[in-house]
Amino acid sequence: MNRRVRDGMHKFCLKLSGWLERTRHGSSLMPGRSCARKGTVLILVLWVLAMLTVLGGYHAVESRIRRNLGQEAWNELQGREAAYSLLRFSALKLARSGAGRTDDMEPDSGLDGGDEELRLDADGTEYSVRFGDLELEFSLRDESGKLSINKASQAQLEELFAGLLGEDAEERAAVIAQSIMDWRDADNISRDDGAEDSWYSDLVPPYHAADRPFLLLDELLLVRGIDMSLYYGPLEWRDSESDDPEDSEPAWRGSLRDLLTVYNDSSGVSRAYAAAPVKAVMEGSTAGASRKTRTICLTFMHEGTLYAVYWSRQVNGRFSVIHWTEQAMPGAEDR
Repeated sequence: MNRRVRDGMHKFCLKLSGWLERTRHGSSLMPGRSCARKGTVLILVLWVLAMLTVLGGYHAVESRIRRNLGQEAWNELQGREAAYSLLRFSALKLARSGAGRTDDMEPDSGLDGGDEELRLDADGTEYSVRFGDLELEFSLRDESGKLSINKASQAQLEELFAGLLGEDAEERAAVIAQSIMDWRDADNISRDDGAEDSWYSDLVPPYHAADRPFLLLDELLLVRGIDMSLYYGPLEWRDSESDDPEDSEPAWRGSLRDLLTVYNDSSGVSRAYAAAPVKAVMEGSTAGASRKTRTICLTFMHEGTLYAVYWSRQVNGRFSVIHWTEQAMPGAEDR
């Protein structure tokens, strides 16, 4: 509570007690006025109690706000330091590109002594690691195993989204695929089910199609037909060759982050790191992924925030961060 307010209340209470004492002695000399003075005293006491209640409530709310702000700042700091710890850990333990799970065994790097054969594969496998009292679950995904959002054909995109949305959503899949093509091409001519400036200008707030290649995958949230639930998932993919696809268990669960990328500069993919939907879309294709630069996506959840960090490994266990995103996911559990 503010010191000035507290001192003022103390002085007021002293004056009030003195006045009540004088009133008590005065009432014995003038009995006729005792009832009126008692009523006045009651009103003053109730007024003081009401004021103290308001001040106490204000103090409680202020304390709660300060506590929440402090907890939020602590969670943010802890999450970012956890991300850096995971990046250092992954840079030391990441298996070389194309190595099998039993290959690329090197002497222990000194981290978590005893894990001499530990190697992390960038194929989406979920790992668990403990740093002090903090236990984290994370996954690594090689971007060469994802479909390039800037190189994929319209047919590939339509097949991908049709598989994710279901057979009854072929029209929406066509809208999304053609809108992606319109977003990244250089002209302002809309495809039949696509979207250009004329469509985006009617939104609130209005904006324009980029008419250039995607710079960040998050730009998909601006494209017609793509919303938060589709972008962040969870999405499911069922094998179309199954006897009963509707009743079968999903062959894959994830989000668009696991399937599309801007860091694969080839029209092909690395099948060793590709998820089931990407493998199905690329069925029959002989194109392979470019190996100029190996970009890895680290994802993990901490205190309701989804971290996705795109990075590349340098020499001697070092790493370079390419892009860092944090997205609040209300109601989501750490994973």
